[in-house]
Amino acid sequence: MTLCNIKNDVNYWETNELKQIFDNSLILYYTSDNGDNVTWIDRSMYNNNGLLYNTTRTPVHSSNIFGSSLKFNAISNSSVLCGNSSILQLTGAMTAIIWYKEDFAEKGYKLICKSGVSGQRGWVLGTETITESTGTFIASIASDPINSTYVESDFSDGPTPGTINCIGMTYKPSTSLSLYKNGYKLKEKVTGIPAMQYNPPLPVYIGRRSDGIQFLNGTIYSALLCNRALTPSEMLTNYQNSFMYYIQRSIN
Repeated sequence: MTLCNIKNDVNYWETNELKQIFDNSLILYYTSDNGDNVTWIDRSMYNNNGLLYNTTRTPVHSSNIFGSSLKFNAISNSSVLCGNSSILQLTGAMTAIIWYKEDFAEKGYKLICKSGVSGQRGWVLGTETITESTGTFIASIASDPINSTYVESDFSDGPTPGTINCIGMTYKPSTSLSLYKNGYKLKEKVTGIPAMQYNPPLPVYIGRRSDGIQFLNGTIYSALLCNRALTPSEMLTNYQNSFMYYIQRSIN
């Protein structure tokens, strides 16, 4: 598929597209072009720069579009430490979105989360270990240190090795917990939704659970967090206006 030339500048869509959607509610924003082999620079106003552990930065390019990505290896315990600043200690509404590709069929890895073992439960966006080898996508939040509420994709909508996908979640207190794939809602839970979420004393991590297990084998291109629940139309707009959307449609 031919790519739109107007979208070949990452700075174009960052400043003129995404920022219009997220305004000041964007609290963490890592993009495919911004960082080095030590740090992933946060493009939000809150400076939640990510510290890279055993990741490899590699080029991402298609036709006339260029950027970079981070390669994760579970054997090397690859991850990105995003920190635990006050703005990341969410107890209310939230949105998380991440662009990634897994290397091979596996299950149980986490994409971005702030959660650990029972007693340190929090929010999670990732995959789950149920019965099939490929697993499912899952989004969860915790109402207290032990109990979590989650929504899970069907197996048919789960991870596909070698395919770039945009996975997202939104939490609207007392109302809904929703799971998204490529701009569209996969699943939504509207009963038993807590009025607030528990904030565990753990940092946000990308590519693993916060307590050091469930690592990803694959590539992550961009990630963001927002301290409000985006609407379905905003989730679709974010997906379709992103730099990675054009990479995805040319490679997949």
